Amino acid sequence: MLGVLFMFACSDSVQQIKKTSTIPQPENAILTILNDSLPIEGEYLYVRCALNEFYTSRHNNLMWFKKEKLTPQGDSLLMIFQHANYYGLVPEDYHLQMINKLNEQKSLLQKDAKAMARLDVLMTDGFLAMANHLRYGRIDKDRLMPKGPGIEIDSSLWGIINPAVNKNSLTKGLLSLEPRYTSYQLLKNDLKNKLDSLSLGLADSMLRATLTKRARDLSINMEQWRWEHVDQDKPYIMVNIPSFRLEVVDHDSMIFESNVVVGTPYSQTPTLNARLVNLVLYPYWNVPRDIATQELLPKIKRDSSYLITNRYRVLDVKGNEIPADSIDWNAHHVNNFPFMLQQSEGEHNALGLVKFNFVNDYNIYLHDTNAKRFFSSNKRAYSHGCVRVERAIELARLLVKNENPYCSVNDLDKFFKARKQQQVTLKPIDLRIRYYTCQPGVDGKINFFDDIYGRNTPLEDALYCRGL
Repeated sequence: MLGVLFMFACSDSVQQIKKTSTIPQPENAILTILNDSLPIEGEYLYVRCALNEFYTSRHNNLMWFKKEKLTPQGDSLLMIFQHANYYGLVPEDYHLQMINKLNEQKSLLQKDAKAMARLDVLMTDGFLAMANHLRYGRIDKDRLMPKGPGIEIDSSLWGIINPAVNKNSLTKGLLSLEPRYTSYQLLKNDLKNKLDSLSLGLADSMLRATLTKRARDLSINMEQWRWEHVDQDKPYIMVNIPSFRLEVVDHDSMIFESNVVVGTPYSQTPTLNARLVNLVLYPYWNVPRDIATQELLPKIKRDSSYLITNRYRVLDVKGNEIPADSIDWNAHHVNNFPFMLQQSEGEHNALGLVKFNFVNDYNIYLHDTNAKRFFSSNKRAYSHGCVRVERAIELARLLVKNENPYCSVNDLDKFFKARKQQQVTLKPIDLRIRYYTCQPGVDGKINFFDDIYGRNTPLEDALYCRGL
């Protein structure tokens, strides 16, 4: 059934195949192979429809062979496949083992046009798939699964692939498809160093295992950068969960940084894209129900003065305040809690002096905190999912300083001195919360961080499902 779908899904060139002679010439062999929906030597094709377009535009001639021998460009392509791991990819994903096996059968290739055509098509399929992977990623980021047959080659890819092939500049073409972010290039450079060290055949098994693990971590993080589509001409905020850091980036350069506290492994901070649109000075804290019932309620039962001491108000379902001492707290529990707890504004507030709002499906936000002690820890996964920012007030000043027509730095300072709740509209700025376990420092050196949420495991499984 899959083969039938492919036959009808591809371009009209497939329909022409049926009318073609079966004379065993290379061009006829190409047509025969493309018309056959079965795998080639057990290898499924990634881009069957694109292969039709590729070969039709070249009159169904062999691309990588001439006079039964690999052309210099074909040799270059084999070298690219053999070094796919230097791009953070896996050579075996591009039919390398089967290509090598077929290429070794010299006598068969010289007398069997169809065998040579199969080899040529496998090489082209690997090349087109690699181009797609470098531009858009090897893994489907939504399903965290490797991309299989059916990969599309869009017009932007053809605009690079065709000139690269026609001008014999395959490596240059593929390099131009990679992300241009400085972080990606630094990760790639470090990966090269690790792979070069591994190629020396190190006798120390522990060092070899460490380098292999580092190489995989670098490849996983490079893959995530291939998913990015950042406008480098606009500033944005990036929170990296494993490094416990926030950065403001402008034109691919960091202009501000701060330590942050993120969610615990049991209440993880999500990765997301959003736009920060406003901030609130001296915010209230409307306590989420699970925190109110699971964490605060036991404290209230133990200490009747807890709510007053920590300046919490008790509200009913209509938002009316209820005297805390009028409630029999021992009669309430997780499934019987018809209240909302709200902590009043001030330095005692869990959100601190400023909260940064953005629309998201997780009800999280960036905020200041009254619990400054956690910033002195090296591993700062303590929150319920929100991101606590150590330099929150400085971040607020930076955001209003950034050509904000709604509020100046002087206005902001006046609001702080007033000690009253005040919402400040911001010039919208993109926010990206990410999960990079490898990240360059200001000196360009790659720092490696613990996989605190275990999120690298499914990525590693998807990327290396066919082996390193």
